[in-house]
Amino acid sequence: MDASGGLGWVDDGRLVAIVLIASTSARQCSLGCKQGVQSDRGFIVQFTGRFSAEYRDQGKVVTLSIEDGFLGGEPCISVESDAFLRWDGGATIGPEDRARMLQNFREAVEFQGLKLVD
Repeated sequence: MDASGGLGWVDDGRLVAIVLIASTSARQCSLGCKQGVQSDRGFIVQFTGRFSAEYRDQGKVVTLSIEDGFLGGEPCISVESDAFLRWDGGATIGPEDRARMLQNFREAVEFQGLKLVD
């Protein structure tokens, strides 16, 4: 596996999973064995349950309620439009950061072959 992307195997002693490393020029993401995406811009999106995901950035977390489904025959993830109003713990997220975080989340979801419905 090289920096240009490809498939490789990861064995953490408990399970074996295929890991996809994708190079998307300045916006590189990687899909790990825990159903998540980590960007080279510092954010992480991890699906933590059937109806939940975490968005991590700047050492903070937003826990998201999500639903999966199909839109036009394609798999999708749905998230509430106010999902990025507050960090876990209650601190308010400003409008510019909310827009950036939603776009990051969209890119992570699309990287996994899903559409985002917000």
